[in-house]
Amino acid sequence: AVEKLAQQEGQAGLPHPKIPLPRDLYGSGRSNSAGLDLANEHRLASLSSSLLNSALHKWQALPMLEQPVAEGEMQPVVNPAEPKDIVGYVREASDAEVQQALTSAINNAPIWFATPPQERAAILERAAVLMESQMPTLMGI
Repeated sequence: AVEKLAQQEGQAGLPHPKIPLPRDLYGSGRSNSAGLDLANEHRLASLSSSLLNSALHKWQALPMLEQPVAEGEMQPVVNPAEPKDIVGYVREASDAEVQQALTSAINNAPIWFATPPQERAAILERAAVLMESQMPTLMGI
């Protein structure tokens, strides 16, 4: 069926005219992430390169608090599909660090709630744009 459609359309991998692209999935009122065009060979090559580079990076995850945290004992994070592949290292938060994070969230909640909804939406939109710009790296993690 795919080959027959490709002959009719002139090439394989063209988007279906009745299926919205990822960016347009929710209509004109809300944009979605761009997604990846996996039919585009250049996009696939770029993604492959990013994923290979990501695999060479020694990723580390530490608790995130308002103040810096000590590295402490790092535990390996294992790829469940390939147990010999250590994808990075993590230091779990201590009970005291969890309590600090909860206290910080409680103390900062009034500031967030006092922020006008349009400004909160803009902040979240900027965070989404930043994450999307780092999509290949984030996929590698």
